[in-house]
Amino acid sequence: MFKGDPKARADLKSGTLYALLGEQEWVYYGQVTSDKAVGFFRRRDRKIVDIEPILTSPIMSVVSVGYPSITRALRIGRWQKLGRF
Repeated sequence: MFKGDPKARADLKSGTLYALLGEQEWVYYGQVTSDKAVGFFRRRDRKIVDIEPILTSPIMSVVSVGYPSITRALRIGRWQKLGRF
């Protein structure tokens, strides 16, 4: 689990990159698109890696994720904001 932040709030500005903790401790990555959807990269790692290899990975899918869901995931430590790129 990532470190949760009880005051965290979702950031849906284009380019915001998140790391997501999935099943069996795999880390996945998603980036906010210009239409406020999240594009998930076709990549998974056991720990967070440098940004460049993440951003050069192909996009696997783009889905809408609700603002409250991202906020909740950040607060409980399932998602972690990596920055805006």
